Amino acid sequence: MSALEFVTAIPFSIVIEITGLGPVRFCHGSPRSDTEIVTPAAPAERFAQLSAGLDEQVLVTGHTHLQFDRRVAGRRSVNPGSVGLPYHEGEPGTAYWALLGPDVTLRQTRYDIAAALQAGAAAGDPRCREDHRPADVTAESGRDHRRDRAPGVLRLAG
Repeated sequence: MSALEFVTAIPFSIVIEITGLGPVRFCHGSPRSDTEIVTPAAPAERFAQLSAGLDEQVLVTGHTHLQFDRRVAGRRSVNPGSVGLPYHEGEPGTAYWALLGPDVTLRQTRYDIAAALQAGAAAGDPRCREDHRPADVTAESGRDHRRDRAPGVLRLAG
């Protein structure tokens, strides 16, 4: 199976029964669009619209790379964050993720950036090779300063 075949075979959303949480819907953007963003600042009315028709009370989304867990419009909205490209102001080399069941626990795990880049290069990922990295991404910093944003920019998007 090619990488493209693998990606196109992934369902748009999936519901998984999680002990303590019940049925939980997972999707990348929102239940209605793979590219729609859901942030901690999404107004209750908008969240109610994007989750209308869902039976599940817990919705786990991604896309924004912002880690949060909030109750809104009678549901629980969770984004586990990002392992490699978080938009949080924090130390580079921090993976943001969530442990689900019996509740939601937001977690952060530090990792060695240089070792991760070496492992990626050894696995054949050309983006991890020293000669293919953008000039302002280093093994020491792990930060791509071209992606820096003013605090709260994504949160304002709603």
